[in-house]
Amino acid sequence: MNAALWYLLTTTQIKHFLCDYPFQKHGAKKGDLRLSVWVPDLLAHSAVHMVGTVSVFWPIVGLAAAWNYGVVDLLAHFLVDRIKAHPQMGGRWKPQDKLFWVALGADQMVHHLINLLFVWHALLRYT
Repeated sequence: MNAALWYLLTTTQIKHFLCDYPFQKHGAKKGDLRLSVWVPDLLAHSAVHMVGTVSVFWPIVGLAAAWNYGVVDLLAHFLVDRIKAHPQMGGRWKPQDKLFWVALGADQMVHHLINLLFVWHALLRYT
């Protein structure tokens, strides 16, 4: 269990960094109000997280269970990032506003807590 714990804690953090920063499409339109603009963009970003999550969990839990974690991550990422970017919610602040950084930090915290929940569940159920 110690090796699986270390593997999952490390790889979920690396996965989150890669999917949220280097693999992120910069100039994303997640804060746009037009459904035809923000939904495809945010869905693509969330799908990148889903694929990353499946890749991380597959060696520990098997492919079927890994897809379950991936789908939950897609849905959670879509919802959390939309709240962060919505022009009437977290997206109303700009980088020069303190609340912009609070919203960004809260967004990242929620994503990391979701990853920790996945790790806890995977270790409890599959190791």
